Amino acid sequence: MTNERKTNGVDAGDAREDTPIISVGGPDGAANRIAQLCATLRRTVDVCEQVERLVRARGFDPQARAALSELADYFDGNLAMIAAGTGRVLRRLANLR
Repeated sequence: MTNERKTNGVDAGDAREDTPIISVGGPDGAANRIAQLCATLRRTVDVCEQVERLVRARGFDPQARAALSELADYFDGNLAMIAAGTGRVLRRLANLR
């Protein structure tokens, strides 16, 4: 028994690339996904701007350091996952016919 993923003779990277995406419901569904992405990115920019204002006003006091740490955690965790998944979905949407 091994811990390797089963790929049915296909390279794991190729297997992921060839997996179908969930139905997007045509152009309206695709536009809705893009709107969700816009909302997520706006929230991210808002948080960045809040942290920027805090650092400008207070320097590196404990509250600003905590905000910077939270923002770093967000970028390390959430944003990396959002970027990876969104890139794949957008590429696949671009290839829909």
